[in-house]
Parts: sequence; structure tokens; C-alpha cells
Amino acid sequence: MPGVSDSGGRDLNRMQMRRIWDALSGFISAGRFPHALFFYGGGETERKTLADHLAQALLCERSGALVACNECNSCRKAAGRIHPDIIYVKEMSDNGKYKVDVLREEIRRGSYLPNDGRLRIYVFAEADTMSEICQNTLLKFIEEPKSFNRFIFCGNFVFYFRGRNTRAFRRRL
Repeated sequence: MPGVSDSGGRDLNRMQMRRIWDALSGFISAGRFPHALFFYGGGETERKTLADHLAQALLCERSGALVACNECNSCRKAAGRIHPDIIYVKEMSDNGKYKVDVLREEIRRGSYLPNDGRLRIYVFAEADTMSEICQNTLLKFIEEPKSFNRFIFCGNFVFYFRGRNTRAFRRRL
């Protein structure tokens, strides 16, 4: 597990992070990594940090496990938050709220192959604030993903798309 700390340099709860990382590593070892993950609880910084580290590890060019080398081109881009295959959806909106038009555009782009890596990773911060219209817009995209698309949802609490329990891996921080 990488050293995970928030922007203030404080270490996050190591036991919780180890449990999450071990579970995700087990999926990789078994060759069945989930297409969607939902991290809830904890602080917003913890969730975003975990999503950033996970996206970086999944796109690392040198590692086959859930560990980023922090040296390859992909890792450097991911660490700088400029990797073209890591899409921070909420940050694309003008006012920091999810917009249906932005989501529809990302769904359209989601059918194209990734730019640099073997995967395209969508990060939805504060996904629990998404309106029902936005949830409905994303539902088919998430339930029937292309083989190269992965989704990371972060939020204060678990929510279900239109009351449906999707096949996403959920873990409380």
C-alpha cells in the first residue's frame, strides 16, 4: 500500500487504508477487479486521496499489482492530475455541481479507447450530491461499461442509483 496522506501531510488511518488496499489487491490477484468502486465515510480529503492513489496505481506502466512506481510517465501525469485517462467529472462543471450535459459528453467519449493507458478512470467526488436526473443519465454507462472504463465514486454515505443496488464494490473509510 502506498503511503497515503492528506494535503496537510497527515497520515490517514493506516488500519482502514490497509483493509481497503488488501481487498482491492485481492481482486487484482483473482483477475476480477470491479468496474465500479464506491468509497464512503471518512473525510472528503481521505476519499479524494484514495481515489487519486488508486487511479495512479491502475494506470502505472511498470506495475502489474496495485502499487504505483511513481517514476513512469503515467505515474507522473497522474500525480500531477494531468493524466488524460483520469477524468475528474465534478471538476469539469462550472459551479462544482454535476451537470447532465457534462455527463452526457463523458458518456459519449467513454466509447473511445483511452489515450495513454489501458484504462480510462472516471472519478466522481461527492457522488452522493448527484441529482436523480444525473444518476439516471449515468446508469446504463455504469451498468454496461466498456472493458477499459473504471469508475470511482466517493461520498459521505452510500447511495443507490434510482434505488438500485449496482454491482459496485463499496467500502467505508
